[in-house]
Amino acid sequence: MLRVVETRLKDKPAAVKIRFDADRTKADVDIQGDIAKARSVRKLVGDAFPLAFDANNGYSVGGAIRVGRALEELGYWWFEEPVQHYHVKAMGEVAQRLDITVSAGEQTYTLAGLADLIGAGVRMVQPDIVKMGGITGLMRCQALCHAHGVELVPHQTQPTIGHTASLHIAATQRGATKPCEWNDPSSRTHAVFENPPFPVDGLFTLSADAGLGLSVNEAELEKRRVAIA
Repeated sequence: MLRVVETRLKDKPAAVKIRFDADRTKADVDIQGDIAKARSVRKLVGDAFPLAFDANNGYSVGGAIRVGRALEELGYWWFEEPVQHYHVKAMGEVAQRLDITVSAGEQTYTLAGLADLIGAGVRMVQPDIVKMGGITGLMRCQALCHAHGVELVPHQTQPTIGHTASLHIAATQRGATKPCEWNDPSSRTHAVFENPPFPVDGLFTLSADAGLGLSVNEAELEKRRVAIA
């Protein structure tokens, strides 16, 4: 874990999110180990550096409360998907019982589903632009969150096009509260663009040109073309 974070710090990020990494078929597999990881990363980056913890649905309600309390003491910014995403009431219960911000919503496909999370007590939602209907869909999420005073921090692991579109929406937010998520450079798709999204000193620079500002590298695209008989 520490080696991975050290590598990411070379990019001078605005924040770092670490993730739960264990057997996802069982809850609460290694709570002590997870807390130890969180503590070790905090020691590595210092007290003031923004950190988040993504549980990937890995805990029961009780386990999530236990880990969340430790994250609060360690000064983590948010605690992502602590329980199974389809247990909306359980997610809301954890959010209401912890002081740390609990986030969810990356696996939500409808505006109504996002509203259910907010109604349950989740105060930071992370819909994905690809799952929520593209730019128009994510803008609807933005309006919903603004109306309910909820933080919108879009989930984003879609390479190049999806990520760039998500960044454009994030840039329109008034009073955005958290840094944008960045998927590691994709060898599959980044190579076919002249200017894929890449942060410099923790900041993305967006273009106002057509096509989200992305320029296609025709030569690289041709290398990957597959003829269909």
